[in-house]
Amino acid sequence: MFLPINQLIEEMKADESNLSQTRKNALAHLADTLVEKKTGDDLQLMFICTHNSRRSIFAQVWASVLADHYQLPIKAFSGGTEATAVHENTLKCLEDLGFEITSGNDRQNEKVPIKYGEHQQISCFSKVFDHPKNPQQDFIALMLCDHAAEHCPFIPHASARLNFTFPDPKEFDGTAQEMLKYKSVCFDIGHNLNFLFRKLYKDSK
Repeated sequence: MFLPINQLIEEMKADESNLSQTRKNALAHLADTLVEKKTGDDLQLMFICTHNSRRSIFAQVWASVLADHYQLPIKAFSGGTEATAVHENTLKCLEDLGFEITSGNDRQNEKVPIKYGEHQQISCFSKVFDHPKNPQQDFIALMLCDHAAEHCPFIPHASARLNFTFPDPKEFDGTAQEMLKYKSVCFDIGHNLNFLFRKLYKDSK
C-alpha cells in the first residue's frame, strides 16, 4: 500500500476521539446490523448516491482500501439513481491524497483505475445501482445522500437499505474552497468507514 494512504489510515485511527459519541454509537449499531444482515461468505456493500460521481466513489474506494488493510471479507461497490461520470474533482482529490489515477481524455464515463498500492487497484465508473457489474442479490445498500435516500425507497434484492449520509462537495464546485471541501468530505467518509471496519475487525477476533 502506498505510504500516503497508510499514513491517512493511521491519522484516521488517531483522530477517532474527534468522532462524536453519537456518531460512534451509530457506527457501532451499523456494524452490528451489517453482521446481522450478512448472507454470504463476503459482506457486499453497495454505496449509493444520486449521480455516482463523488461521495459514493469516495466510499467505494475507502471501503476497498480498508477491507484490504484489515483483511476483512468485504467487497465494495457503488451506484447511483442515474449514471453520469466520475467527477474530475473526485479524481483530483484522490490523487492529491496519494492515490494514483490513470485516466484518459475521455470524460464520457470512462472506467478509471485508482491505485492505492503497487499491485492494488480499484476500477471505478459511474453507473446505476442495478448495473450488471454490481451484485444483484445478497448485498447491503448504504445511501450516502438524502436525495438518493428519498428517491430510492426500494432497492430490489438488497438484504438491507441503510442511511450513511454526508454533505455534497458539489456545492463548492467553482469556488475557492472547492478542493478543501472535497478533501474534507473524502477524509470524513474514510474516517467513518475506518471506525466501522475497525469494529468489524475487533468483533471478528
